[in-house]
Amino acid sequence: MIGHIIGGGRIAAALTAAAALLAAPVPALAGSFRVNPVRIALAPDLPAAELTLTNVEQAPVGVRVVALRWTQVNGQDVYEPTSDVIASPPIFTLSGGGTQLIRLGLRTRRPGASYRIHVEEIPAAGEHSGIRVALKIDLPLHVLSEANARPAIAWRVRRDAEGFLVAEARNSGSGPGQVSALEVQDGSGRSLATSRTRGTVLPGSTRVWRIGRADGAPATLLVTTPDGVQRSSIGALQP
Repeated sequence: MIGHIIGGGRIAAALTAAAALLAAPVPALAGSFRVNPVRIALAPDLPAAELTLTNVEQAPVGVRVVALRWTQVNGQDVYEPTSDVIASPPIFTLSGGGTQLIRLGLRTRRPGASYRIHVEEIPAAGEHSGIRVALKIDLPLHVLSEANARPAIAWRVRRDAEGFLVAEARNSGSGPGQVSALEVQDGSGRSLATSRTRGTVLPGSTRVWRIGRADGAPATLLVTTPDGVQRSSIGALQP
């Protein structure tokens, strides 16, 4: 295995026919493949990583691999085309039941940078539909600035102009921080608002979650991460 794996496992993804949603009848397109690992990071001494893609269907499928630069601006994720990441092969046909090894290297190494790797199915061109993506698996790739990169996230909670509680996470660490869920409680431990929106706080960046309206006085923020639930005292709400 080349590369440092943040999280292993596999994604099994499937697309079922959706002809009823289309304005004109077209052949039903379906596909299913899985990829391992699902999260990858490149340590400073490692130039490349590998993905294993398996076609669980019997029909061959065309696949392309696209990389996007991933940053966060004003607390929101931003994705832009990039030539930093080289995928080999970038386009290929995966035979029924077959497996393909995809190598991901860096043309330009930016320590601390993050990317999204899209593994997309390319269906055959229909008579009227043309080429369109039938299935896409979206994977994170992080370029670590140090071998033991870790996040260091500070939270604050404010109320926006519409009365919603907004949690803001600022990551001053060297590694990405994953968030699975958020909950705001009052002083007695009563839940005021929750968010099940998953997200990642990139190194040196800020990400925000709009949690919900709450009439009570928030006192504690509970943050669910892969390492467990972290409690953070809110104090006075900031505007």
